[in-house]
Amino acid sequence: MTSFETPGSIATDVVAVAAGKDHSLLLYSDGVVLSFGKNEDGQCDIPIDLRNVTAISAGGFHSLALRGDGTVAAWGGNIFRQSEVPITAVSVVSIAAGHWHNLALRTDGTVVAWGRDSWGAATVPDGLSDVVAIEAGYEHSLALLSDGTVIAWGSNDKGQCDVPEGLADVVAISAGAWQGFALRRDGELISWGEGENGQTSPPQNHGIAAVTGGYWHGMALSEDGRLFAWGDDEFHQNDVPAWVSSARVQAISAGGEHNVVLTEDGRVRAWGRSDHWQTSVPDRSATYPTSAPPRPQNEAAPPRLPSGTVWGWGSTDDGLLAFHPKLSTAAPMRVPGVDQVARVVTLQNTVFALRSDGTVAAWGGNDKGQLCDGTRTDRYTPMSVSNLREITEIARGPMAVSASGLVWAWGEPVEREPTSVHPGLLSDVVRIEHDDHTYFGLLRDGTVRSWGRNQHGQIGNGTRSAYGKTDADPSVPTTVTVLTEKRSWLGKLREVEKPLSDVVDVVISGGGGYHPISIYALRKDGSVWGWGSNNAGQLGDGSTEGRSRPVKLGLSGIVSLVAEPRMATNIWPWMYAITEAGTVWRWRPSQGGVVAPEQMSGLHGIRAISIAEGCVLGLTSEGAVWNWDAGSLTPTPPALVSELDDVVQVAAGRRSLALRVDGSVWTWGWEPTEFGSRYSRTATRVEGIAGVSSVCNALGTYFAVCDDGALWAWGTGSRGQLGTGDNRHRLVPGVVHPVGDAVGLVASHDTAFAIKADGSLTAWGSNEFNKLALTRDEESEDVWSQLFALRDVVSTASGSGLTVTVTRDGSVWETGFGNADESRPLRVRELANITAVAACSRTKFALREDGSVWAWGDSQRNEIGDGRILVPGPSLSGMVSQRLVPARVQVPYDTVAIAAGDNTAYALQRDGTLWAWGDNESGQLGNGARREMSMFESHDLLPAPIASLSDVVSVCAGGSSAFAVTRDGALWAWGSNEFGQFGSRESGLSSVRPTQVEGLSEVRLIATSGESTFAVRRDGSVWAWGRNDQGQLGDGTQVDRCTPTRVPELANVIGIASAGSTSFALVQDLRV
Repeated sequence: MTSFETPGSIATDVVAVAAGKDHSLLLYSDGVVLSFGKNEDGQCDIPIDLRNVTAISAGGFHSLALRGDGTVAAWGGNIFRQSEVPITAVSVVSIAAGHWHNLALRTDGTVVAWGRDSWGAATVPDGLSDVVAIEAGYEHSLALLSDGTVIAWGSNDKGQCDVPEGLADVVAISAGAWQGFALRRDGELISWGEGENGQTSPPQNHGIAAVTGGYWHGMALSEDGRLFAWGDDEFHQNDVPAWVSSARVQAISAGGEHNVVLTEDGRVRAWGRSDHWQTSVPDRSATYPTSAPPRPQNEAAPPRLPSGTVWGWGSTDDGLLAFHPKLSTAAPMRVPGVDQVARVVTLQNTVFALRSDGTVAAWGGNDKGQLCDGTRTDRYTPMSVSNLREITEIARGPMAVSASGLVWAWGEPVEREPTSVHPGLLSDVVRIEHDDHTYFGLLRDGTVRSWGRNQHGQIGNGTRSAYGKTDADPSVPTTVTVLTEKRSWLGKLREVEKPLSDVVDVVISGGGGYHPISIYALRKDGSVWGWGSNNAGQLGDGSTEGRSRPVKLGLSGIVSLVAEPRMATNIWPWMYAITEAGTVWRWRPSQGGVVAPEQMSGLHGIRAISIAEGCVLGLTSEGAVWNWDAGSLTPTPPALVSELDDVVQVAAGRRSLALRVDGSVWTWGWEPTEFGSRYSRTATRVEGIAGVSSVCNALGTYFAVCDDGALWAWGTGSRGQLGTGDNRHRLVPGVVHPVGDAVGLVASHDTAFAIKADGSLTAWGSNEFNKLALTRDEESEDVWSQLFALRDVVSTASGSGLTVTVTRDGSVWETGFGNADESRPLRVRELANITAVAACSRTKFALREDGSVWAWGDSQRNEIGDGRILVPGPSLSGMVSQRLVPARVQVPYDTVAIAAGDNTAYALQRDGTLWAWGDNESGQLGNGARREMSMFESHDLLPAPIASLSDVVSVCAGGSSAFAVTRDGALWAWGSNEFGQFGSRESGLSSVRPTQVEGLSEVRLIATSGESTFAVRRDGSVWAWGRNDQGQLGDGTQVDRCTPTRVPELANVIGIASAGSTSFALVQDLRV
């Protein structure tokens, strides 16, 4: 803690001062109140309608004001309802705010009390009347009667209610936290209560004119204008500064550990504890604006701004290109560019087509490089996976097995060519299985090779790795072995290790981080062997003992093993075994129990099982299909799918598929209804395809391979799984036709806005948290015109679930997150004369005509910029991580522009300097530092100028990146550079100081999404660089760019904006 002395500020109109525990109040002669200091509970948030105030009082966490009409206003902390003024508080002539409670003196001499009453401080003694003055302490109250006597009530644990016997002729009183003070007519000062720090031992001199009690100290004013202070002096609150002693004081107030006084020369002065700026007396211009000044009726219309057409490119997600593309199809469509398909394999949202010549085509999701093209960009049409030949098997990973028995892998890290797995050590593989951590290769000779994690003994060679000791896991393939007894030539039996042989299939259950891994091997003789985790009996061997070598299970005559796909739930997956006779056995682990396979009743002649999305299908040798649910703890019994026979293949899912012997495809499952959805076991034919040889079901995307090698697809295609082309992205700019002409363009947080020539606002994109105040019917539209029914819009900004807009009259309107009435925008009545707005994720900013900046909303990362940290968590009156009423940002009164990223804000000054505040995790404050938000030091309490920048003419920010254009047309960048948005990789992943973007000059406008950057030069051309996976750079590709690249389709650009993965330009039509 520190103490702070301020020389005061000239405040010629101040008529009263009040000091609370950690905040202060000033009252001006025109009835306006100014507050400063701690505002954790809103005690400094002056009500917008507060006018004509005649008296003020500051409490522990709240404030009071007395109006000229005798009514009382209260605001701030309300945990004991101390800020809820009772209806009886009318005709009031005096007020007193205590730590938790309040007193009001009425014209008839009676007292009204409210707030905390645990010790009776808010219970006025019966019959109390003829009161002429009141005072409130921590939990006690004082009243001065007209006869000069004093009454006290409330807590008396420290003697604060023990009024000295015989005390009379009192003309003034004051209450400290646990003390009482009385000033007698002869100027003698009497005190009582707690005096541990000397606070009840005032100077013994007469001639005292006024007294005030603080929490642990007191202060008195002599008749000749001198000050005396006594009691606790930890923060030098008793050391009256010389510049106060030299001035004649006319009003005093003692707070928690600070003092505020008013001198006759018009200065308000404060000293003592200052950790919440309670002694930093602001200028009156920091008061909240009242209303916009009236504009002359004959005011000229504003100049007509140049208009243009809105162009857009990049992702169509959230309707940001003003339309919602069709990303699915109910009718099968032939996948172009791929033929001679023998089989289709799908891994999540990625599709692989194995051609009859052994090559592989792939398309769809590519976020982990699974298409092996050197990028993470999804592909919407098939492409060949390079250097894959004679492929017979595709497995998760992705991994592939070639006809020669070699294994190939690709993905993370992103590569352009598959890599051979353990060359020279792994060969003759016919199938590969793994759970992302442990790998198994089934060899042509019927043995199994394994490598990877081994904490459950899943390698199967008799060893285990200590839990967490991955360095002990086998990194090279080892053979899965069993122990058998062998008689020596001497006739003795001994155990001999030999490979597990004659294996025809390997199946994994669990694993992947969801459940411990168990492995099963099916041998030619129909026996099943298991090893790995067995803590819940999942091996089905009648025990719960983990196995580091395969053990034989009590099953025989098995021809097929099927494991339910692992799930990210606590429900253990089922294992199924089909016998030669077509019976089905199943088992599932049970915590604390021993599991043994049990035969499923009613099922006979089963020859194949398919499981996906909680659905299980059993195909009989006669071509019938049984259907049951496996996704619950108590699965439904099997039932026949009606209208279906002669089936040769099934593929389970929410909508299951069946291929009949005649080459037709049939489907059934979940289907929509008026009240949601229902499950139907009545199959219907998929029209439009015939001559099908195999089908595949991939989480809502369906494939059919025809006899002629053609591939057909239908269902969902949001990641390009359909392979029929990209209608999700626009890789080159095009006109956003539904929007029309505009004079202004704004985009951020997945929403775009166009300001029209008539001052109306048009929006499209995301309506998260109903930040656009739309009705349910309106939400179905692609573009929303006449938004908010506002006219004369001059600026708007969007955050995460919020929108803030300013109109030409200087009023501010907000919608979305925190708006109690989501059907219309609400006016921010604390603000007027505003010229521009900006928004972080959850914080809003407004620029006033006088150059001041105001902020409200979230302040967990000091986005408010008033020097006060609001820490998430409970306070005495609730959550304190937000500021509901605008507070002035501590930047100079000369701001000409504002900008905001995710959690950092910027204010451009008239002199070309740039101030920053808020989050600095990626160095976005540009001050040479970078601090993690988990550290307290990451909060830079006050805004500060970026020292290395000057002559700045414009600024923009997005995400954790910021950009500034200087007067010479150069562009500077700092903060995050993860995607090369600085125009270079040489700066690393981030920069803590501004660095010049090379290769650009004469920059006029700048925009960024935080990952992609756009610059408009003075010739109207647009240059783009950074992330481009969604085509947001507009250069016709989806390749990231680390150097500025011209967008070829654009010229005469007068506005630029970017939101997420979609970009926009306002192009001026120069035709006459």
